[in-house]
Amino acid sequence: MTENTKFAITFDTDWAPDWMMNEIASILISNEVKSTWFVTHNSPFLTVIRENPNLFEIGIHPNCFPGSTQGGSEDEILANLKESAPEAISMRTHGLYQSTNFLVKAALEYGIKIDASLFLPRMDYITPHLFAWREAKLYRVPFFWSDDLECFQEDPLFRFSLSKFTGAGLKIFNFHPIHIMLNTARFKTYEKLKSLNLAPNQYTKDVIDKHRWSGDGPQGLFMDLIEYLGPGGFFLYELIDDRVKKKL
Repeated sequence: MTENTKFAITFDTDWAPDWMMNEIASILISNEVKSTWFVTHNSPFLTVIRENPNLFEIGIHPNCFPGSTQGGSEDEILANLKESAPEAISMRTHGLYQSTNFLVKAALEYGIKIDASLFLPRMDYITPHLFAWREAKLYRVPFFWSDDLECFQEDPLFRFSLSKFTGAGLKIFNFHPIHIMLNTARFKTYEKLKSLNLAPNQYTKDVIDKHRWSGDGPQGLFMDLIEYLGPGGFFLYELIDDRVKKKL
């Protein structure tokens, strides 16, 4: 890893049951690796995040698409999530939903200072940049790898490789608890689980174990990263240049 390469692990919780998030969090705590959690709902797991502020940063994961369980409008969704996580200053939107008006609203009215809703797969030389629109200021921090997209690649990267992952720039990895637990190497693994028509809180350990992929998958890369980074990693706000951090 060079001085110009910085790693960060993030999670889109996507309504995962607490037992999944607790298992993942315990691994991060044991290895002293930092991470950012973009939460979709209020749950006891938020207490785990808050009890470990040196390792866990909380962000929000608004779902602004029709039928959202988080609310019926952008404002209702953002207000509900901020009520659950008032300390959150970062967000990644579900499905990477975005518009100029939404970014301005999140920044000016809901205290969001960092957005991680830009995806630049496997790109080198990624840096944060400032989105400024009239009074609104928002630092956008693109991410570089995501377990759900990797399921569709012809050459999926599910093991850590210095040659593939240590080029200059930010290396922000995005995981979903369900894909770590399923070790989803191909999306059909997840689709088979979804065909059971279970609510997320019905995804028990026994159910997941019956559908887990046993070969290379996101679980392997997650564990490789933990070994490589521990103790270490970055929160998203730590990736912003020191000269502008004071403005957050």
